[in-house]
Amino acid sequence: MKNIKSSKGIVIAQARKFLASKKLFYLLIVVFVLQAAWIAVSGRFEMPFDEKYHVGIIDYFANHPNPFFSSQPEYLDQFGAVVHSPAYLYHYLLAVPWRIIRMSVASFEAQIIILRLLNVMFFAVGLMVFGKVLKRAIRSQGSVNLVTFLVIFTPIVTQVGGQVNYDNLTFVLLGINFLLAMDLAEAIRA
Repeated sequence: MKNIKSSKGIVIAQARKFLASKKLFYLLIVVFVLQAAWIAVSGRFEMPFDEKYHVGIIDYFANHPNPFFSSQPEYLDQFGAVVHSPAYLYHYLLAVPWRIIRMSVASFEAQIIILRLLNVMFFAVGLMVFGKVLKRAIRSQGSVNLVTFLVIFTPIVTQVGGQVNYDNLTFVLLGINFLLAMDLAEAIRA
């Protein structure tokens, strides 16, 4: 009976150690990437959340590398006022890999999947950046793992992470801004 209790205690201690480890954090990132990549590969083009809108404007900038124009072409009116869009920089930046993808891959579906996988990568990097933010803020790897678990298993997060939209790159930049703000706060305190 005593051996059972001691082995049970060892298992519980090992489970606690794993739940509070960096290995679990990276495992959660891998799980997110696999889930979002599945959505990216299996979803038909024009998923919800304006994927057609984003791809259409990225395609425009891929064909017109100048980000500045004095008047918007008529066929862009379907996307609204492109220059006043908060995603303007995202569309312009993604036009560069989109040009390369279009030159390298013939199938439109494959091009979209590659662009989606690039967005999955943005979100995964954002999760890692936010992991650093949380670690600095709450100093508990177990809590960081719990928050990461809750985020990546929220269905809408994986859905948004697996498609073309500016939220994925914004997520990375927001995390970087938090890190910079924390550095600034520490410098002010020092």
